[in-house]
Amino acid sequence: MCIAINISLARQTSFAGFMVLRCFQGCSASGVSVAAIATVNDIIRPVERKDYRIFTSLAYTLAPVTCPILGGLLAQSFGWPSIFYFQGALAGFLLVLVASFHHETCRAQVGNGSVPPKRWNRPLIDIFWQKPAAPPNFETRVLLKRRLTPFQTIKLAFRMPAFLLILFQATLFGGSIALIVTIPVLFARKFHFNLLEIGAAHLAYALGGFTSRWVFVPLSDANIQRHKRLAGVTEETGPSHIRTDRARLQVIIPIVYLGCACAVAYGWILRSDVHVAGPIVMLFLLGNSVTGASSLLTGLMFHLNPQQPASALAAMNSFRFLCAAGTAAGATPLIKAVGTGWMGTIIALVYVGASSLLWIMYKYGHRWHPAIGPIISGSI
Repeated sequence: MCIAINISLARQTSFAGFMVLRCFQGCSASGVSVAAIATVNDIIRPVERKDYRIFTSLAYTLAPVTCPILGGLLAQSFGWPSIFYFQGALAGFLLVLVASFHHETCRAQVGNGSVPPKRWNRPLIDIFWQKPAAPPNFETRVLLKRRLTPFQTIKLAFRMPAFLLILFQATLFGGSIALIVTIPVLFARKFHFNLLEIGAAHLAYALGGFTSRWVFVPLSDANIQRHKRLAGVTEETGPSHIRTDRARLQVIIPIVYLGCACAVAYGWILRSDVHVAGPIVMLFLLGNSVTGASSLLTGLMFHLNPQQPASALAAMNSFRFLCAAGTAAGATPLIKAVGTGWMGTIIALVYVGASSLLWIMYKYGHRWHPAIGPIISGSI
């Protein structure tokens, strides 16, 4: 589906058809990210899942800022259709890898891996080069209590306190997209950048986002350990019913306010007559703070829904991408109306207002969800 959509986009001449195909392209990409999270949950031990989940979530967080670099290079050299041809070729390459080597990991189908999946669900390497396998242990298969439907994802999205996290995550992502999509317009107008240079300007935000994993995740882990020490929890005593949501939010909320300050500074620096290094540095700090907060919020969402990580991600994506679509459409008109300085200020004020959702969860979250109480080692 993704391959066909990208080829059609490259050959599209109708604006209406282009927009419809882009919608289908987004649906296919979002489905792949959800499947990736589910695969991580299937094959990685709980104590190690947080690192893999963070890297998986970084993919769709950083994609909007890293892809313009490659996209700018392709568009500058071969024209804009080459971007979609490249995406189609990359999707085809990944399809060959998955079809050839990727084994089924769903525990409802294969259990601990000893139960062979149906023939149509096997990789080509297993079909053509079968090897002796251990006797299947059917007792390891996970039995679903009820059939999964899209309505369960919707129900999860509106369940407290997940709704608070999803709503704030959507606001955070929408604001970051508003800043990102205006980079081409602002840098071309103020610094006379070409397509390749505009793509490179996104690299600062991408680097900030990528390094956030090594800056803020250790802070969150350290704060969890601090709360455990204060509660007298040791390896011998085991889990304790302490407010793990507070331990996480004590790190997340200051990061959000750091992002607010960076958004204001970025907007007013762009309005001033400064060297290009000024806004580039602020883009790095924005990427570091906003992506760091987003990654930790995603980790908290997974902690609240340990048995439904894919559904949790699907619920977040539904709200996040809808909000991002609206802010992307309104960002440039907002700049024309109030200027870059006030645009950054408005985004920061929206962040500050939305942070009240986190404060509500900070105070009342444990009343809504029992999973918030116990510390689960490595589940951050």
